[in-house]
Amino acid sequence: RVSKLLTSRTFTSLPLQPRTMDLSKAGKRILSIVVVITTATVFCSRIDREKTLRRRQLYLDPKSVDVKSVAEKVIDNAPKDLSKLNDHPECPPAVELARGLYKDRKMGSPFQNVVLLTSSNDGYYDILQNWEYLVGQLGLKWSVIAMNERVYKASGDRAVRSVAPALSSKPSTFGKKAFNQISCNKIQSVLDIMEKCDVDVVFSDPDNVFFSDPFRHEFGRLIESNQFDYIYQPNVNILKGTSRSIESYFPFSGVFPKEGNTGFYYMSHKSDAMKQVIMDTMAECANPNPKSYGDDQTLFWNSLHALRQKASKKWKHCTLAEVDTIIGKGGVDQNNTSRDRPTQVCCLDPFYHPTGFDKRHPLFNYKEIVTYHANYCFGKKAKIEKLISVRPDGAGWDYSRVTKKLEGL
Repeated sequence: RVSKLLTSRTFTSLPLQPRTMDLSKAGKRILSIVVVITTATVFCSRIDREKTLRRRQLYLDPKSVDVKSVAEKVIDNAPKDLSKLNDHPECPPAVELARGLYKDRKMGSPFQNVVLLTSSNDGYYDILQNWEYLVGQLGLKWSVIAMNERVYKASGDRAVRSVAPALSSKPSTFGKKAFNQISCNKIQSVLDIMEKCDVDVVFSDPDNVFFSDPFRHEFGRLIESNQFDYIYQPNVNILKGTSRSIESYFPFSGVFPKEGNTGFYYMSHKSDAMKQVIMDTMAECANPNPKSYGDDQTLFWNSLHALRQKASKKWKHCTLAEVDTIIGKGGVDQNNTSRDRPTQVCCLDPFYHPTGFDKRHPLFNYKEIVTYHANYCFGKKAKIEKLISVRPDGAGWDYSRVTKKLEGL
């Protein structure tokens, strides 16, 4: 293009310097400038991509589950030995059985005092079965906070009764009274389990499906570091960024967000501050005229910010550099048990743990998604459509996994 421009009449008719200029030399100069600028741009882009790739190499390889739609597969959740569960007499047996995260005890050694929880009422029982199928394929074990008696009976030795029964057995919709009651109920049940069982909790909504093992990835490293009181899933629309640079879409700036997601998180049972946040949230849930609409997520984060502002002890949000250091060290326990240490909060990488802003993960290979949360939609049908379309192979949902119907429905 430059050569064509140099030989065009328009260019040659322009007034030049008094001294005669060799057009071939001028062309070479312009070409060299263009090459330098292009090379610099490509080099910077390459550095940007390489920086992202180097960070991704810090993780263990998140191998996706080879999902097969076989209805006959039965979920074997744990050894059924209840005779040794005497350390916490008030702790539900289902929680004790789920301690350690993995069915293989050797695999769960760093997580001996962690339990995976989910919850469901009657109306979302098929969503629950789909979630359980995928989690079961990863060798994990879990407990179900049953919002209704039928879910409790159907879930067998995985079941824990919720603190209060749900108002409705139908699928609840965001913003409705039944939805708000269920969402507040589940977070109160989490607090009840932490206090009765002295156990750290990883909670996942059943519409937050696991494609690969989050505990052998970033999430597990952050938990193993024993550094954080609370680790949450960010509500981040990663499509807003135009760069693939890790910094462009990471909320790891050390600043607390206005609101994170309460559908997938880790909470330490040793954290008095986080327990207080839940208690303050429950007080707002019970308020007939809450400061905002009464779902647990908004009330939880409002309570967290209020406590942060008035607390005598400092609160701290993680930064990208701190997370990279933890991952680089393999999640080794940082021994941060000092009573003077700040209440520490961190978030997950939204590239590996996207929320439901969009049906399909936009930038990286779909097999790199660790978990996917089918939120930001109204109604169960819309959630199922998102679960189906998030991966080209439709691995997020399959009706053949719904092998059991609840009695009476």
